Amino acid sequence: MGASGGSSLARLLSLVAIAISVLALVLTLVIPGPAGSTGPAGVAGPTGPGGAQGPTGPTGSRGPTGANGSTGPAGPAGPAGAGTIMATSSTGATTYINTSTCTPYAGGVVTISVPANGTLVVQAQVWVEFAHTLGTSNLVYITVSNLPSTCNNDTSVWPLTVGSVEANGTYDLGGFPMQEFPATAGTYTFYITGYMISGAPDSAYFWYANMAAVYYPA
Repeated sequence: MGASGGSSLARLLSLVAIAISVLALVLTLVIPGPAGSTGPAGVAGPTGPGGAQGPTGPTGSRGPTGANGSTGPAGPAGPAGAGTIMATSSTGATTYINTSTCTPYAGGVVTISVPANGTLVVQAQVWVEFAHTLGTSNLVYITVSNLPSTCNNDTSVWPLTVGSVEANGTYDLGGFPMQEFPATAGTYTFYITGYMISGAPDSAYFWYANMAAVYYPA
């Protein structure tokens, strides 16, 4: 083979070698090798800036009612309402009880003023003394009245009696008459009155008494 033929062969072999290298490179890129082992995690980077607030989400369903809390402290007291009003009196006067007319007890008087409609309850504690004679029955009715000349002969009357069989002597008896009266705004006066149903004149007299008039608003 001549010199030119040897050069051609050499160039051909060079081209083949280049082609084989290129093919090997292509195969290396197309067919990857086995994966290597995972390296250690890197250090966390700094936190990035916060993003813009997103839209409000839908309202969730209502949860169960919670337990009642403890009772709070009491508030200040409110103004006082309209209450009762009371007036009282007492006496130690001596007044003889008549046998023919209703007798007002000279000191048995109480006066009360009320602001509005309601009820007045008037009661008295009365001491009556009898000068009793054997064979004579003593009976006195006492009451509280809104008039000095009225002796109520009804359920408000308190009877005091010394029987005819009792021996001569002085007898002290107590009574507690009470009566209700309707009221409107104004001033009222009440009296202890008595009437001798049976007995000798001047044989009974009022001695001591206490009175109380109480107003109850409607």
